Amino acid sequence: LVFTFSGGVLFGFWKGALLSLAGTGLGSLCAFLIGRYLARDFVTQRFAKNREFSKLAQMIRKKGWKIVALARLSPIFPFSIGNYAFGITEISASHYVGASLLGTIPSTALYTYLGTLLGDVALLGSPGRVRTWPEWVFLAAGFAATILLSYYLRRFAQKALAE
Repeated sequence: LVFTFSGGVLFGFWKGALLSLAGTGLGSLCAFLIGRYLARDFVTQRFAKNREFSKLAQMIRKKGWKIVALARLSPIFPFSIGNYAFGITEISASHYVGASLLGTIPSTALYTYLGTLLGDVALLGSPGRVRTWPEWVFLAAGFAATILLSYYLRRFAQKALAE
C-alpha cells in the first residue's frame, strides 16, 4: 500500500502503477518460489492441517489461476502469506504470477490514483499551476469510478471464494 501510494505521488498514475505492478509481481514470484523450493517443508507444515487452505488448494486444482486472481481481489485474504502458501499448490509459477498481477490491478490502480491526487494537491500551491474546474470534475469522477470498481470486484471475489 505505501509503495503503491508513493508511486502515484512520485511518478504519476501510469508510471507509478506500472512500477508498482512490476514490484508486486517480482515480490510475489520470489515469495512463491521460496514457498515452493527453499521453505517447502516449513510452509507445508504450517498449512497442512488448515482446513481453509486445503479447500483453497483443492479449488486451485479445479479452477487454477482463477482462484489466485479472486484471492487477490479479496480484502480478507492475506496477501503476503498467500504468496508462500500458493507455492505448495499445483499451480505453475507463470500462472501464479499472471493471476496475481491480474488480481492486484484494481487495488494498484486505486492506491496509485490516490497517490497521484495527493501529489497533484501538493503541487497546487506551486507558482503558475492552477487546476481548472473540468480537471477537478474529471479527477473526482475517476476517483469515484475507481472506488466503485474496486468495491464491486472485491465483493465478486468474496462471493466466488465462498462457493
